[in-house]
Amino acid sequence: MAGKLGAGRRGALALAATMVITALPGAQAQAGDESQTTSLRLLQTRTEQTAHRGNADAPVRVDPQVWVTPVNGTFELRVRRTEHTGPFQIVKADYVGRSDTAQERGLPREIVTRRGLARFVRVTVRNAAGELVKRTPLRTFCPNSYEQQRSAPGGPDTPRFPEGCRLHRFGLSHVWGIDDGWATRALGYGGVRFRGPDGRYTVTVSIARRYVDLFHIAQEDAKASMSITVKTRTASSSGATFAQGSEAAADEERLSKHPAVRTVKQPNTRNLPDLASLPAWGIRAVHSRGRDLLRFAANVWVGGTSRLDVEGFRQRGEDVMEAYQYFYRGDEVVGRARVGTMKFHRQRGHHHWHFTDFARYRLLDSSRAASVRSHKQSFCIVPTDSIALDLPDAEWRPGDGTRCGWEDALWVRQMIPVGWGDTYYQGVAGQAFNITKVPNGTYYVEVTANPGKRLFETDTSNNTTLRKVVLKGRPGARTVCVPRYTTDLSRGNC
Repeated sequence: MAGKLGAGRRGALALAATMVITALPGAQAQAGDESQTTSLRLLQTRTEQTAHRGNADAPVRVDPQVWVTPVNGTFELRVRRTEHTGPFQIVKADYVGRSDTAQERGLPREIVTRRGLARFVRVTVRNAAGELVKRTPLRTFCPNSYEQQRSAPGGPDTPRFPEGCRLHRFGLSHVWGIDDGWATRALGYGGVRFRGPDGRYTVTVSIARRYVDLFHIAQEDAKASMSITVKTRTASSSGATFAQGSEAAADEERLSKHPAVRTVKQPNTRNLPDLASLPAWGIRAVHSRGRDLLRFAANVWVGGTSRLDVEGFRQRGEDVMEAYQYFYRGDEVVGRARVGTMKFHRQRGHHHWHFTDFARYRLLDSSRAASVRSHKQSFCIVPTDSIALDLPDAEWRPGDGTRCGWEDALWVRQMIPVGWGDTYYQGVAGQAFNITKVPNGTYYVEVTANPGKRLFETDTSNNTTLRKVVLKGRPGARTVCVPRYTTDLSRGNC
């Protein structure tokens, strides 16, 4: 499949300075002057604010309430690489006229961080005399942060870009952007803190000069200032400095809304996902409660042409669910097949329904024979990380489809769309490898997707990955050396 480790991705595109390719999933043609490209501007919700504090020595915390919104259509960046361990490249995609293809322009590789655009925006604070009070370092900016809002009546009903900019350690591609008619917070959820006497201050948010030039941002669009009046509350004052509301989310379990679909024995391969495993990472040795443990993180992800959808249905008077895999042609359900069971997991850190045959983790010795097996054998399947969003059938923004379910649930749906994976960190009770009695030496952390081959998929040759580790140290103080990942497992002996 496209995500097979160690091989070039099918259809990988050269990052030329300017090129035209077919639009990625979720892209929308933008109308307008063909000579213009999309840009950005800062948008303010207010220009004055009063900040209260409890005493005159306390710092002042201010949210400048500045947003970033696109100009001339949807702002879109594509971040990708051809190998799981190679450097990320970044290009800007522009749609001209009403075309459904994009012109790509290569951008400097160094602006990419694993959480967004590096050194994008800063905040300065000046007092009434114009003296500098504070100047923050340039901050990383995520175009598709978690709380996007409309900035104009146009554009899509809901944002189409995935939430968050985090690049997975072994991910292949991601997409960052802001839809036309939408905006995202310039500072994320952070504001600015500074110290000073009561009085008037000016807080200015500005986009770094590099991006002003890179994205052709107009000078008047690259800065936004707010006048702040700082006041210290007196003893007779009432009310909190900041009021923060909360909403309680009701998670009612419901019966499946799928219409009755036929059960099939062998679904069409074009309606199937492709499960693949990524090599383990975050590997470390710890000593806990008299035992030496090897902890790690692992991810199983979905490629192919269709999402993975596993649903459990409660049987009357039983504490298990019958699990079915549903098959799709586009968004249409075309069949289902029984693939096992779901059980309610009561262990600490879980307390929800798990599918029992999604992945397997083993520690193999130097001869590749099983040495230790992780007790983590069941899962609530959730799309936690984007892995390859440039696959033709990838979903940029997964819907709220997964329900792990409370103990009294009648039905649960657990799914991963194309291009996404499910990461598990082996820190919850019983999941790490117990290496207390495992001698020092060379081993391999094996991650296997669909170990019992109960789930239907297009290709099982990419279901297993091995990550070499070398155990060292003494009982109670074990250490582990992890060579740099390579498909050549003979390399790297620490």
